Amino acid sequence: LAIVFLLTGIGGVNEEIFPSGLKFFLSIFLGVSALWYTYLYFQTKKINVLTDAPMETMNKVASLRLSALIGEIVLAICLTVFFTLLLSHLWKLAHYKVVWLISGALFVALIYSVIIMRRTIRDFKNLTALD
Repeated sequence: LAIVFLLTGIGGVNEEIFPSGLKFFLSIFLGVSALWYTYLYFQTKKINVLTDAPMETMNKVASLRLSALIGEIVLAICLTVFFTLLLSHLWKLAHYKVVWLISGALFVALIYSVIIMRRTIRDFKNLTALD
């Protein structure tokens, strides 16, 4: 997707609704997030429960949890900036048509994310829980 938004930004496709600056921002955001999740994937592959000592495994899992949390916070901040810029641009273009539709979709996505995040936090707690 990063390449698609980069190419549409260079080509100037649909400039009125979605300016090239936002396309480049989204392209960079998607590229960096893809690299970040690739890094986390390879960090996950380094965890070997069979050969590592229990404390070493716990240390790797805790490091992975911290890296995932930092990545999610930074990416959430970038998404907030992106949608703020997009909604302010759309507000200038068409006050009620598109802005309320996107705002409603973001509200539904936020509620869905909170539900998923609660499940993810529970799974992370269970991953390092001592029973």
